[in-house]
Amino acid sequence: MKYLKQMLLLIVSVILLSGVAARSAETEDNKTDATYIAKLYGVIESMPERGYEGMWTVNDREILVTADTSIEEEFGKTEIGAYVEIEGEYVEKKFTAYKIEVKKRKD
Repeated sequence: MKYLKQMLLLIVSVILLSGVAARSAETEDNKTDATYIAKLYGVIESMPERGYEGMWTVNDREILVTADTSIEEEFGKTEIGAYVEIEGEYVEKKFTAYKIEVKKRKD
């Protein structure tokens, strides 16, 4: 019975640890670079003059927006001064957005 409890504890621990958002990626020069999934909130300070693709600044952070980035404008327009939630990942200290959602401001 004690053995079964230990095995169950080990299995649960492995499952919980495998859910951690950080993972490693092997590069061509055999260095390991960390990738972190993240969610950010902030105010858009700058964005490209034309279209959405390119570098944005949100709360003094540079955010790369690509053609694959989903943008939701249910609560307002995506523009400078808008409060947004951004989901994406850090790779080599660069943040690429997967999804940007305009949120209601809590004034």
